[in-house]
Amino acid sequence: MAVVGAGAWILGLPLVGTIAVVTFVTSYVPYLGAFVTGAFAVLIAYGHGGLTTALVMLAIVLLANNTIQNLLEPFAFGARLRLHPLIVLVTVTSATLLFGVLGAVLAAPLTSATVNAYHELRGSGQHAVPSNSVDDTGP
Repeated sequence: MAVVGAGAWILGLPLVGTIAVVTFVTSYVPYLGAFVTGAFAVLIAYGHGGLTTALVMLAIVLLANNTIQNLLEPFAFGARLRLHPLIVLVTVTSATLLFGVLGAVLAAPLTSATVNAYHELRGSGQHAVPSNSVDDTGP
């Protein structure tokens, strides 16, 4: 967020605060967030300063998004959530279509929690039969 906002400010773009807020909000949406942020910032740059300004803004957005995507996202969504990237992409896309921005933000963590809870219950040996059930051994 800071890199894209600073780049927009240095380029003298209007709506620097809006670009920074959109970058901040969409950075929590895996895969699609970077695309939305980039398109938003580049279109504002193109409308304000023309093709050269848009290309400079595109370079700034790509630098910021690639750095964040390559360093932080695999850690956050891969190892931490223990989900395959395709699962994250499908759940985020589906939740975005169904529930909007809130669905996009909550899709990956809720999917991870559901999968991990399932594995915990499955691995702990707890089944439908309670442990204090009636014994067959008799008196």
